[in-house]
Amino acid sequence: MTILYNAVGWKPAYKLGGPILAVAPLAERLAKRGHTVMVAATNSNLTEQLDIDTEKWHDVEGVHVRYFQVKDSWTKNIPIDYFRKSNADYRTPDLEPWIQSCGIPFDIIHSQLPFIHSNRVCSKFAAKNQIPYVYSQHGVFDPVRLSRRSLKKQIYMRLYELPICKHAQALIALTEYEKETYRKLGLTNRIEVIPNGIDLPEVAHRTEETAPRVLFMARLHPIKGADIAIQSFLRVSERFPNARFVVAGPDEFGMAASLKGQIGSNQNIDLCGPVTGAEKERLLQQSDLFVLPTESEGFSIALLEAMAYGCAILTTSGAHFDAIESNGAGRIIPRTVNEFAASLIELLSDLESTHKMGNNARKLVERDYTWDKIVDRYEKLYLDLIR
Repeated sequence: MTILYNAVGWKPAYKLGGPILAVAPLAERLAKRGHTVMVAATNSNLTEQLDIDTEKWHDVEGVHVRYFQVKDSWTKNIPIDYFRKSNADYRTPDLEPWIQSCGIPFDIIHSQLPFIHSNRVCSKFAAKNQIPYVYSQHGVFDPVRLSRRSLKKQIYMRLYELPICKHAQALIALTEYEKETYRKLGLTNRIEVIPNGIDLPEVAHRTEETAPRVLFMARLHPIKGADIAIQSFLRVSERFPNARFVVAGPDEFGMAASLKGQIGSNQNIDLCGPVTGAEKERLLQQSDLFVLPTESEGFSIALLEAMAYGCAILTTSGAHFDAIESNGAGRIIPRTVNEFAASLIELLSDLESTHKMGNNARKLVERDYTWDKIVDRYEKLYLDLIR
């Protein structure tokens, strides 16, 4: 198969968060199975643009990637912060002439995030050339997310995104909840529920003698709940003077200054910014408990990574990951400081039980969420659509 993914960005644009961490491994594994995988991405890295040649193909872990120069939408010229501060739709004017003239015989075209300009271009091209078109929303159609800056999203949905979705041969949902969000929008297409995947790392055995370590690792954004996590830990830190809490992630929403003010002089909390590579692995390896007081997730790569490293999980129903609690891998609790503080006390007071949760978390990932299992499902879907 020759597969084209159109995406908001690609490696090394890690500030864009989950979609890259979810889609890049899928593309790389399909390439290793002998398929030709190509990517049309913007050169955005959220708060900056990648310094990368946008006129040629790049080989990124066996995947052929073209980065297109992202341009400001006309909405940036509206002298109102509501519009001016928006990323708009990551407009890439050079994409359409390229795809019309490239002459590549794509078998599948798969859009990997809503509200980006390339979706319109790629869906139109797929329809014109009778190429099966697949669409992934990655949790964006959750009513919680659609309610933020809702006017712009409602306009964009009606003009562009819903017509695009209606013409897709398959819609991808990460969870059953996400499948329902498609249906609530009136979409009657074929929907396949396929979660994200993860690689199982090698991990060292944890012992009760080590100082407890709690980790939050996600974008610093109100929807992720870093402020709730910090306030909860502050309430219990005196009771556990040896415990350490690390807050890691890019400051997408300009929250860092406020969070530093909340932390004050507390030496047990480290706000360390974005982490990658060996430093990220070290933090996951050393942590006993992973907290994510999220309001809404598609299917959190951050949670999967923590579980793969054997961390117990403390999160909310907004994660839409009921298997965490039903498999004894952690707790799903209300999204309040009181609830998170109470659960921290309980889990830090009994590290033996917390480590058992972490072991259960890793077993759950090994059973249901390794990349081999997920890639099998995508490969089967793509071949079925081509037939």
